[in-house]
Amino acid sequence: MRLLDLFCGAGGAAVGYHRAGFDEIVGVDIQPQPNYPFEFVQDDALAYLWLVADDGGRGFDAVHASPPCQAHSALGSLWKDREHPNLIPEIRDLLRRTGLPYVIENVPGAPLIDAVTLCGSMFGLGANRRQLRRHRLFECSFYVMRAPCQHQGQPVGVYGHGGGGSMTRGYKGTKAEYVEAMEMPWATKAEIAQAIPPAYTEHIGGYLRAVVERKDAVVSSEMPYKPMTNGCDLCGRSAPLSRVVLAPGGRKTLARVAYVCDAHGDPSGPVLRAPAATLAPGSRPLSPQSESLF
Repeated sequence: MRLLDLFCGAGGAAVGYHRAGFDEIVGVDIQPQPNYPFEFVQDDALAYLWLVADDGGRGFDAVHASPPCQAHSALGSLWKDREHPNLIPEIRDLLRRTGLPYVIENVPGAPLIDAVTLCGSMFGLGANRRQLRRHRLFECSFYVMRAPCQHQGQPVGVYGHGGGGSMTRGYKGTKAEYVEAMEMPWATKAEIAQAIPPAYTEHIGGYLRAVVERKDAVVSSEMPYKPMTNGCDLCGRSAPLSRVVLAPGGRKTLARVAYVCDAHGDPSGPVLRAPAATLAPGSRPLSPQSESLF
């Protein structure tokens, strides 16, 4: 499976998707990224996305984008003398034009739609008994579930280029603690400070991989009802929906599900009959609160 990683940085997101099963990843960033662990193209990521959208997806199966966050960051006051355009609306429009399943990642406060918030405490991340929290938002064109935050004790901060230790804003990690908390031993401290931990996109990548492999999904008629959605997850049609089990749950894992109308699957039949490319550009995923599937 081939994934395009836009505004890729040092590859924190890419490594997570690789763990989730994406075996071919192409990163694009306008800055040199000598430590990026996969194929890298130095180019303007927005211009590259225009080419992909105009070329019907260019052979990619999915796209991840992490546009600059300064326009939305709580630390934006540090860059008052610079202009920081909001690229998210244009990126979203282009991603929808590709017809591919997509993810947009950014910081709390960014204008994302139906975003899922992930936190390091959900994945047991941290260093020296301090938690990594590092909340990040993910707008996904497919359904993603998450566990609640598990905040306990003192967090470890991963930001900036200076030294570590106790700061006015709390405890800031050392280089070794950055590496341990973020699970990024290949990157420099400055690169880690700009990254997201691979655990986040490994979690999202499991759902994304299921969407790409949707032809293998099994239609379940156990709960044929219309849940809290904007319509069919594939075409957006407002109609009675059937639950599609993409992957079963276990004692410690969530089931992955989607909801489809009868145009894509017969509740009594074995297979969902629609490729991922038919995902409705305007459709929205289920609210994470709409169904508990432990």
